[in-house]
Amino acid sequence: MNTLIHFVCLRKKEMTVLLFALFLCSFGFSQITNYSRVVLTGETYSTFTLATAGPTGDDAATTVTLPFNFTYIGTAYSSVRFCTNGWISFNAASTSNSISSSDFFSTGGSNLEVAAWHRDGHSNEINGGSCTSGPHPSLTGVYVFQFKDNASNGGGSTSASLIYNAQIWLYGPASSTPGAIEIHYGTRGTGISGGAAIGIENATGGSGNYINALDGSSTGTSTGAITPGEGYGYRFQECDVTGSANNDGPVCQGGTLTLSSTHTNGTSWAWTGPN
Repeated sequence: MNTLIHFVCLRKKEMTVLLFALFLCSFGFSQITNYSRVVLTGETYSTFTLATAGPTGDDAATTVTLPFNFTYIGTAYSSVRFCTNGWISFNAASTSNSISSSDFFSTGGSNLEVAAWHRDGHSNEINGGSCTSGPHPSLTGVYVFQFKDNASNGGGSTSASLIYNAQIWLYGPASSTPGAIEIHYGTRGTGISGGAAIGIENATGGSGNYINALDGSSTGTSTGAITPGEGYGYRFQECDVTGSANNDGPVCQGGTLTLSSTHTNGTSWAWTGPN
């Protein structure tokens, strides 16, 4: 989208202020730190019947083809890696089945991760557990990865009681909020093993390259002692607009400044200058 704005004469300093206002969203565009984090409470958690069977067993992972291209940190992905250790990764070519939460906070593991409960886990089929995925049953354009009654008992083995329930929702292009990511939590067993990482990560990994869902930090390494609990969750969404101006010098009365935006839906411009 290009917008032509006619200005009275602006001095260099005032133009700098204008450009600063325009670039509030553009600094860090398509970077992990440009994602907002919202804590969800009071949500209704429902276990879905999803058609696509996922990985099974201890430290297992499979590749899932999405029904749409999902844009994450500025890149469109058509498939993800789905792991029984409580995470998905947009690095579908990775062979990592990372069991350690420390990988989420470092350059190790698959990176490009969305972690619902990243630690040593098990899909726990013997106790009714499963990892499945599929379209959300009632929300258009949303794809769900579900960890149902997965075991979190510290050794990557099965358990009848040390279990958790969680889902990762990806909002596709036809959804109400394209590009959004939500992590939702259901019931959990008493005494499940903690030390799990929760959040989102970019392709590089390490300090400054993730958002820790627990505190919103991109450098902190705090982990969950227990899952957040039924009805709780987190939402991540990238800043929607990046803008640029075709001139960083004075623009006098009758002159034209072209403002360009990579996103058009809901875009608005703001600037400062003399009356």
